[in-house]
Amino acid sequence: MSAEEIDIPQIEQEALAQLEEEHRRRIVSMERRRSRAQERRSRGTNNGEEAAIHDIQDRVRQQFYEEHGYKRYVDSRGNAHWLIAEEYEWRMKHRKRTQKHRSGYSGIGKRQMRMRMVNVAVVVVAILAGLMVLHESL
Repeated sequence: MSAEEIDIPQIEQEALAQLEEEHRRRIVSMERRRSRAQERRSRGTNNGEEAAIHDIQDRVRQQFYEEHGYKRYVDSRGNAHWLIAEEYEWRMKHRKRTQKHRSGYSGIGKRQMRMRMVNVAVVVVAILAGLMVLHESL
């Protein structure tokens, strides 16, 4: 197309229409954001009430579980669970068993400890051999 064939007013109108549509979408989006923020702020005034309700529910839950013989158990991730007495005892027994089998050393630490023990044994044997040779030469 050459410069004479381009319909400049038509292109300007299309560009203006696109810009107006984009502007309208931005305004609608901003209005949605404002309304959502307003809803959150209005809900935020009830935070004190929600916290109080949550505290009451926690207290009632704890009271219920304690009355029915449940025990509070904290797992390895720090999450608290209410368990019946039998399950609590089983988990505690299981926890003790698994802790007894754990060594104070990791896999790499175990290997290093074994190598140190072997090195100490070699040194002790070398010292004893040296003492025997020294004793025979006297």
